Amino acid sequence: MREDVGGVWLAEPRPDPSKKWPESPVYDSLQTNIAHPIMYFPSHLAPPSTPLYTGARAVNGYIRSYVDRFDLRQYVKFNAQVTAATWDHSRNQWDVTTRPYGIQSNQGTGSVSQFDHLLVANGHYRHPFIPNFDGFDDWVSCSSRSYIHTMWYRIPEPYRGHDVLVIGGGRSGVDCCNEISTVARTTVHSIRSKEDQDLERIIQRGAISHFTSDGFVHFKNGKREYVDRVIFATGYEYDCSFLTQLPVEEPKDNSDHLYNSRFHIYPLALHLFPLRAAFPPSSLAFIALTYGVPSFNLAEVQATLAIRQMTGRISLDFDYELAQTLERNEDLRNTHASALEVARAWHRFSYPHNTAFNFIDMLHQKANDTRRVPDWKRNLEPWLFVLRAEWRKLEDLGLAEKWTQGVGEGGIREWVELMWRILRRARDRKPGDMVTLE
Repeated sequence: MREDVGGVWLAEPRPDPSKKWPESPVYDSLQTNIAHPIMYFPSHLAPPSTPLYTGARAVNGYIRSYVDRFDLRQYVKFNAQVTAATWDHSRNQWDVTTRPYGIQSNQGTGSVSQFDHLLVANGHYRHPFIPNFDGFDDWVSCSSRSYIHTMWYRIPEPYRGHDVLVIGGGRSGVDCCNEISTVARTTVHSIRSKEDQDLERIIQRGAISHFTSDGFVHFKNGKREYVDRVIFATGYEYDCSFLTQLPVEEPKDNSDHLYNSRFHIYPLALHLFPLRAAFPPSSLAFIALTYGVPSFNLAEVQATLAIRQMTGRISLDFDYELAQTLERNEDLRNTHASALEVARAWHRFSYPHNTAFNFIDMLHQKANDTRRVPDWKRNLEPWLFVLRAEWRKLEDLGLAEKWTQGVGEGGIREWVELMWRILRRARDRKPGDMVTLE
């Protein structure tokens, strides 16, 4: 619905504070955390000499080059917002209402078009999740205190001299803490699963109990810290409010109908096709809902599977897929304490152990597609964190550009060899840590 392609990678460096939410959550220092030979579309490599990890501008440039290479702009309607999509049983079609982006609903009804199938690829970094804490309203009632979600965060300078609490242990939370701690008076990082630890610049604390009007945040272990700024790095909710027949409901143990809990969409076949819905499974597909799976790779194979199912080239057994979905739900219920925790875990794949790549290959197989995740990706997967850390050392030493110069001119093999060279460098510096590298 924006002016160009790129999604979240079309950065908005200084978002308009009058808007409900910024157009993109990308902060100035954000870099990719997966090397581009693994992250990007297998069908479209990054240009030679591209740094292994880049900022948003480079990723957006890559997406633009993909769109231009395959002449896709002719199929994109820019600055348009889908406000409603409703399945009409009598015609077996979708009625889709669109209007120019930014036009309020009371300024016109928009235009309605009919489609046989929908691919929903609206991402999941648009609708912030901010948890409720006892006493937070009292804490924020003081005019000298304020809070934001990380989707508004861009640079650390506004936090200079302040006492800052960052809530959440994900990527954005860690990055914010590291940056803000260089300018803040104190930086407190609350991560539910972590033990207390006083680091050089960061005070690490566990789960929060409550806030009080005197400016303190109290933790469940009885400790407290004074803060005047709070940053919620607490993730996002799934938002498909334009799907008029997809109800939003609180997480439950099971469901006889498709619904959006805000933390998962359930039940879906293969995290993709709707089950027990007001519309047929093959009428719609949700693209790239999952976490922990390289999203470009996932989108490519999911789109292949969806189109082949929708056009009749393959025919999935949705009774079987429903049984598999119910079995997964039962497995998660046995290992998680509540329906909410099951919902949070539903679309997540964890590293390592190749679970994400196994999922991608299963989708290839379901689509009758002969492509498979190459062995080099599977072999590199256990070392992705080491690879990223060693790349940062090369950057700090000013060597990164030299290491990538000309790499890629001979194709993907050169990128693979570069990644192994970097890992061998890490092993040679700390030989005891990586004895089974190859």
